[in-house]
Amino acid sequence: MDWTVDYGSGPQPVSLPHSWGQDVPVAWEGPAIYRTQVEVKSSQSWLCFEGVSYEAVVFLDGEKVTVHRGIWDAFSTRLPGSGTVDVRVEVTKNGGDRFPVKDVLSGFLPYVFHTFGGIFRPVQVVESEVDPADIRGPMVSSRISIQGSKLFVDGQPFYMRGVLTWGWYPENGHPHPDEATMRRELGQMREMGFNTVKFCLWLPPHRYLELLEEYDMWAWIELPLWLPSTDPERLSQMDAEARRIVRQYRHHDRIIAWTVGCELQETPRDFRRGLVDFIREETGCPLVKDNSGGAEMYAEDLVEFGTFDDFHPYADAHLYPSVLATLDHGPRPQRPILLGEYSDYDGVRDLARLKQEAPYWALPDDRVNAQGIRYQYDLPGLLQSPWADVSADQFAVWRRYSISKGAYIRRKVTEAVRSRADLSGYVITGWRDTPISTSGMVDDAGETVYGPQHQQFWNLRDTLFLIPDRRPPWIRGGNRPGGRDTQ
Repeated sequence: MDWTVDYGSGPQPVSLPHSWGQDVPVAWEGPAIYRTQVEVKSSQSWLCFEGVSYEAVVFLDGEKVTVHRGIWDAFSTRLPGSGTVDVRVEVTKNGGDRFPVKDVLSGFLPYVFHTFGGIFRPVQVVESEVDPADIRGPMVSSRISIQGSKLFVDGQPFYMRGVLTWGWYPENGHPHPDEATMRRELGQMREMGFNTVKFCLWLPPHRYLELLEEYDMWAWIELPLWLPSTDPERLSQMDAEARRIVRQYRHHDRIIAWTVGCELQETPRDFRRGLVDFIREETGCPLVKDNSGGAEMYAEDLVEFGTFDDFHPYADAHLYPSVLATLDHGPRPQRPILLGEYSDYDGVRDLARLKQEAPYWALPDDRVNAQGIRYQYDLPGLLQSPWADVSADQFAVWRRYSISKGAYIRRKVTEAVRSRADLSGYVITGWRDTPISTSGMVDDAGETVYGPQHQQFWNLRDTLFLIPDRRPPWIRGGNRPGGRDTQ
């Protein structure tokens, strides 16, 4: 299919997947008008859209036939008769006055950069007796099981060593990476010792989940709910979209964990409980949780739902062991504890390089880089500061120091995590540097920051520990904290 897009000044050719990116001001919500023609060969032909952000109004031969709202789920419309059909799709993105970020399943990308609009996933003609988007994938047998606080995958002990991604692909302008990018990422992750990808607050292409088997990786799916509106009508619409997503993704047997969303402290109990029950029933997955982050850590509604505990501890390295001790089960029932986010050490960024390359997401230009709802927006100012004018030699010194320090801190805190029997795994924040953070395992160019030489000591299946001697000193008639120096 040959597509055009019209932003109001006439059609121009585009290739799908597509988002309108810097073609228009980033805050523009649309509608953008996409057009194509389709050759229909049978009365059982459907035009299937794998992903449109956010509202898609579909016209066939000038007649409005479908209105779909939702970024992450596929939808279809039946094609009439046979012959050539004119297709027009009016697309309006989220983040504007019509569809505010918190009113829909926006995920976290609006807080990383901005919302995106367009037909960002493939469109194809499918022959089917029924709507192909309504065909639920088969419920597969779960490959993960739980025994107390321990995890098992395919019957073997499993310790989650995960890395978190928000779906930030600035070179695309949308979260639909091509296969070469997915393979490169998975290869890098495996080389670094990770065994799980947490798709945090977004849904990857189905192909990404299919590739996990080849790389012996697993997936944690977190539905794109972060601090959503508490309006009952909006929540009802988000609930319906979330259920469509689960039905369309449940057939991937490499998904070993689901969370309804992140930091849902103010979201009503019935909403969270309903989705937890639905996910467990639809997927058969034993590792399901409503609130990634845990209300206990965020001092909100302590009534939560699910089969495991999930905390996001962020602390200075020297405080990590004592912070982790507060998360132990103690007298509570034994069940898995996962650190769904942690260890987000921010490294030094090559501001001089960014100043020279001037990527759109770092520019002090509201047309292409408006702040939107981002809480962190210091990068444009930093590129105008003396920090962006340092020499290459000076930056090389800073980078070596930053990598050395980051590797040390991440090793120390991860060893503290892995030494605690109650903890079943962790997810490191995060995979790639973004406009709001430099905590990535890969940098802005997608290049490895630390490399396996820094991570092989703490992020592989086995790790070594210096075990202290359990001999507290005897002082003035009693034991005191401490032990012998074993070095």
